[in-house]
Amino acid sequence: MTNARAAGRYAKALLDLAVERNELEVVQSDLNTVLASIQESREFRGLLASPVIKPHQKKAVLKAVFGSVLSANTNLFLELLVDHGREGITKQVIESFHAMYLKVKGITHAKITTSVVLSPEMRARFEAMVTQMTGMRVELEEKVDENLIGGFILRVNDQQIDTSVTGQLHKLKQQYKDNLYVADF
Repeated sequence: MTNARAAGRYAKALLDLAVERNELEVVQSDLNTVLASIQESREFRGLLASPVIKPHQKKAVLKAVFGSVLSANTNLFLELLVDHGREGITKQVIESFHAMYLKVKGITHAKITTSVVLSPEMRARFEAMVTQMTGMRVELEEKVDENLIGGFILRVNDQQIDTSVTGQLHKLKQQYKDNLYVADF
């Protein structure tokens, strides 16, 4: 079984348990905490991925770090991942869970890339645009890329709207490159 498939199955099992126990928001918050730790600490990522560190040692570290911070179900779930040798896919499980969480909540994820930080008004306009496109509430992920020069790139599900100056220049370059007409004068 591939890691992505396994991550999806573990995430689905956790989602079902969280819904059944009416702890969906708590588990989502817990997993955000774990994901932040994974993203911020190279040592923590190494601990989870290391085949040298024994499972009981990993569980002791997880309990010391998260024992009093996370809910009992989330702590047990992390231990389950360690027991089954799946602690290396924890980040993938969390990302799969988040995608499923958004679907259950009727929220779509969108990513906006701009050349400058969005003002609150612009953020609201992009959220309204995505809501109009999808009919769903939106979780907007922002990214700043100064190389865009101006404009934006908006990704929603499998759609992309690119109005960036860089994107327009690239399209223009492709048009000139693909132009088969050569003037004979």
